[in-house]
Amino acid sequence: MAVAAQPCRRPTRDVGVGVVIADGIVLTAAHTVDGDRRAVTVDDRPAVVVAVDPRTDLALLSADVTGPPVELQPLQGDAARVATPSVATPVRVMRTGRLIVHDATTGDRHERDVHTFAPSVPEGTSGAPLLDDVDHVVGLVVLDNRTDDTAYAVTSDEIDGFLAQPPIADARSDCRE
Repeated sequence: MAVAAQPCRRPTRDVGVGVVIADGIVLTAAHTVDGDRRAVTVDDRPAVVVAVDPRTDLALLSADVTGPPVELQPLQGDAARVATPSVATPVRVMRTGRLIVHDATTGDRHERDVHTFAPSVPEGTSGAPLLDDVDHVVGLVVLDNRTDDTAYAVTSDEIDGFLAQPPIADARSDCRE
């Protein structure tokens, strides 16, 4: 599903991808939808940010969408593919482990478990599911590194942990005029 968010202070939208985890609930990358926004949409339908976790870079959206919920599974092997609304791209997972991320905006330091894979993904792929060969979600794309043609997907264990915790309400509001 296509996810878009219109920041208050920029004329261009942030775009990404999301996956339905239950009727009306979409999982995506938090950096695509966090902060003050004029609007958030899923497949051009209005959406509301329900929860954001900066540590894992995951967010939940509420929107008028339906679909079969995804099945989360640990990755077995190194073959996977990144699925966007238009294409599924084969990738090779090179390693799974801890990634330390320094948030340039807030100065915070976050650690998360990720799958490092290649090749890198195009801009606008954040929030796309990393799938195994039988369409289980084994991760969610959150970051890429164009300098070495790799990208990172938060693991299914991190996603499970995020979904099990009480939602963290998005403290930010609509644009203030």
